[in-house]
Amino acid sequence: MSRRDRDQYIMVDTINKPKYVNQFMTSEFLENYGTSYDYGSIMHYRRGGLSKEEYVMIIPDSKYKNTLGSEMISFIDLAIINRHYNCTGKI
Repeated sequence: MSRRDRDQYIMVDTINKPKYVNQFMTSEFLENYGTSYDYGSIMHYRRGGLSKEEYVMIIPDSKYKNTLGSEMISFIDLAIINRHYNCTGKI
């Protein structure tokens, strides 16, 4: 499932959808915890994520096409985790 505001930032190419189409559906019930969309989230698929062969599944805003996904957790990923578990202390 994806954030409900996802389509304001990226477009999923429906022609090349794989058998796991449910992973690309949006949900009104997912909590965004007041965070902005995170192109660099460790949870974000890369440009060709789960697509068949070399087709591009996710077509981002051209400014962010090389920043999709990350191998490291992002600041926003950490903020979401902290807000979910009500962690307000400083490390």
